[in-house]
Amino acid sequence: MNLGLTREELRGEVGRFLGYGRDYSSYNEYQKDDVDSWIRRGLRQFYSPPPIPGATKSHEWNFLRPTKTLATVASTASYILPDEVGSLVGDLVFASEQAKPSVEILNYQRFLEAKITNPTRTGRPIYAAATPTQTTDVSPVAPMSWTLELWPVPDKVYTLTYRYSAIQQDAFDIDTVDISGTIVTLRSTSSTWPSWAGDAILTSNNYELKTDKRLTDTTLQLCGGGPTLTDQKYLLQPNVLPGGAQHAETIVASCLSIAEEYGETPSTRYRELFMQRLMASIAIDGQGYTSENLGQNLDHSDGPSSFNKYRLVDFNVKVNGTLPS
Repeated sequence: MNLGLTREELRGEVGRFLGYGRDYSSYNEYQKDDVDSWIRRGLRQFYSPPPIPGATKSHEWNFLRPTKTLATVASTASYILPDEVGSLVGDLVFASEQAKPSVEILNYQRFLEAKITNPTRTGRPIYAAATPTQTTDVSPVAPMSWTLELWPVPDKVYTLTYRYSAIQQDAFDIDTVDISGTIVTLRSTSSTWPSWAGDAILTSNNYELKTDKRLTDTTLQLCGGGPTLTDQKYLLQPNVLPGGAQHAETIVASCLSIAEEYGETPSTRYRELFMQRLMASIAIDGQGYTSENLGQNLDHSDGPSSFNKYRLVDFNVKVNGTLPS
């Protein structure tokens, strides 16, 4: 049995602590709201934790730093990144080309300084900068996204790989449900459903249904009275929570520390436990990313002073006026 944490298990732990029992389906509407609200707060606290004693900043989880690829388009310099991208980590790397320098991420001021030398230059991208996407929709359903600017402007298709800090979603309710009469179809979310999420929980009108992995369409026949299907809100929630067995107890302690704040007798027992578990999780999270595993960077090539004009030089060698294939 996998020791990773599920939403069902977490609901049972928080519900038992609050005196509601472990069976979430037996809670009334207000009790469910309590449990779900405090779980969301506990998850936010874990994914964006407070600094541990002796630290000057919050820890950023390495296990929440996946990679994606971006395919450029000729003559297009701006690309809107997916909503789950919170920030970029490191430079962009050409996925299928060898011996080519990476696309260096600069802050926007330095990016403009490089770009101003020849704003319309085209070719292989050298520098990039991420800026907030200009949008009027700042609702929780459509969180702030980032736009990636490249220079020089790509002259053809390049496949770039980038690593990013992933923003976690508690539920997905956009473009996942089709409604026709009393038939509800959950469309396949294989392209967007996180690989760690596994099964899903469909929530509608205070009822829940657990479905299989979201790789194929699922059709539901609903019966009975009540409001029309189109007036109901449908949420699709991952049943498995990211963090796995290594961080499961830290997530539980985080959620219980939030619930503890609302107890009749104030206590800090779970707050103290959460900080202990948080230090253990941070230690585990960093063990696979030490210099012993990845090698020492003695030339400081990834430092802020690595910006230099020689990266603009084109070192490609032409034979009889053309680049060899």
